[in-house]
Amino acid sequence: MRCPGSWRVAALRAVSSSAFSFAAEDPLLRTLAVDVAIAVLADRRCDGDALGAALVRVLHDRRLSTAGRARYRYEPKGDIKVTRWAEPLERIADAGPLQAHDVQTMLERVLAAAGDNDRRALAGSVDLLRRLAMDAEAAVTDDAARSWLARYSPTAREPCGDRRPSPRRRARREPPHAFLPSLV
Repeated sequence: MRCPGSWRVAALRAVSSSAFSFAAEDPLLRTLAVDVAIAVLADRRCDGDALGAALVRVLHDRRLSTAGRARYRYEPKGDIKVTRWAEPLERIADAGPLQAHDVQTMLERVLAAAGDNDRRALAGSVDLLRRLAMDAEAAVTDDAARSWLARYSPTAREPCGDRRPSPRRRARREPPHAFLPSLV
């Protein structure tokens, strides 16, 4: 985490609150979190790596709370859903090229820490990462994120490599004459 100078403590608190608020139910809270993140990234009080680490903590806390093993210290009003990350992060990326680079770094860090059970929740974020990488003509640099993306399939419950076509799909792929008796 690079949060230099006397702003370190305040910036880390703002980053942690913003990361938690990106997934909040209240749109006003998400808008405020976007404004804070844009300001912190523009002043370089923190970079995308620091915000990515905060998002990873939110992702990990969400996994623990949904498994029933832990609770948030502060239980927010409304539901915290990681699926809501895409829209605030897209607005941050639209603020400028520096912020877009930082959002790409954030998303790479999140995908590097994501598990196979997080695929559906992160579908919008993966699409945003794809668009940012294509716009900037920049590849995903984190090796762990690349390996997660290689297994990614938004509709499958299992990784892509383990998917087998269903009998119904296999029947659709076979030519219609395969079912006819041979005339020879």
